[in-house]
Amino acid sequence: MNVRRPHVVVDARMATDGGIGTYLQNVVPGVARCRPQWELTALGDVDELTTLGWGVLPNVRVARCDARIFSAREQIELPLRVGRRLDVYWAPHYNIPVFLHRRPLVVTVHDVNHVALPELLGGPVRRMYARGMLGLAVHRATGLLFDSNFTRTETARLLHREAIDGTVAHLAVDDDWFRARELAPERPIAGPYVVYVGNIKRHKNVPLLLRAFDSIKDRIPHRMVLIGRSEGLRADPAVAPQLAALGGRALFLGETTKERVRQYVAHADALVTASLYEGFGLPPLEAMAAGCPCVVSQSGSLPEVCGDAALFCDPRDIHSVASRLVEVATNPQLRAELVDRGRARASSFSWARCVSLTTNTLERALDTRPPH
Repeated sequence: MNVRRPHVVVDARMATDGGIGTYLQNVVPGVARCRPQWELTALGDVDELTTLGWGVLPNVRVARCDARIFSAREQIELPLRVGRRLDVYWAPHYNIPVFLHRRPLVVTVHDVNHVALPELLGGPVRRMYARGMLGLAVHRATGLLFDSNFTRTETARLLHREAIDGTVAHLAVDDDWFRARELAPERPIAGPYVVYVGNIKRHKNVPLLLRAFDSIKDRIPHRMVLIGRSEGLRADPAVAPQLAALGGRALFLGETTKERVRQYVAHADALVTASLYEGFGLPPLEAMAAGCPCVVSQSGSLPEVCGDAALFCDPRDIHSVASRLVEVATNPQLRAELVDRGRARASSFSWARCVSLTTNTLERALDTRPPH
């Protein structure tokens, strides 16, 4: 007698996008290897997913889904792509397919800044949609995963709940980050610099960071290097003129390869982020693994991620950000202490643990499915 294998469908459309992409690239193959008796279907760009190597895993199939994230089309296309043999649907963000009923649903909530900072999102329709989708995802989910305790607590607060059941599965860093200097021993540019890594989105607070750097540029010899998607310059129009005003003291690389990012981070005197809100914060964790001191915002999940291994600043106070930049740029002993603490902190995060917690959540969801 043939026993049908459990079938998990995962929305992998963001597999090459920023933090969620890093999460999917590490966790989806990990789950597939942990449960070879399961079948996994990854929905997204077939060429991209094939390039990631998922197609060679014996129990993973890639399937096309072209709908954009948070579009009306995804609500039509996702249920059509799922097929009848669905046992659990796994959404790596809270944009769940609302017309997919009577199937166990696992949702990973990475970040709720769209709801927490509605003034940065755009018009009232987009704000209502984000809040409505978050509430619906939490209500319908058979299992919930959160990147951080902060995000779980924030989700409860924003939905006016005392608490929310769910598993906190912290993200982690690849082993290559711990070998970043070894893999790229040459400096990418001459002279000292500090680096920012991330998309240029309004909640990232890049204009204030650039103003803070501008206010102290005559006190330190460093350049400011920014790495992120160039389309973000349109999302926050204040950034481009500030970059132009800094002239040769600022370098905007745009989006580049993982290897190039690691090289820039590994040789920087500090990584700095003044974000107003973070659901986790992979760039600081990666920087700590690479032996790069960090200056980070005291907001969001960053204190949870960085612990005592970073310098913290008030992201709404330009003087706080500026003073921390001067402190880390002019104190070699402090940088050495932060490097030691940072490496130890980064090593306490594990993709294997994240995979294990995720697999267990999916398994519990499978146990709730109705008998066939």
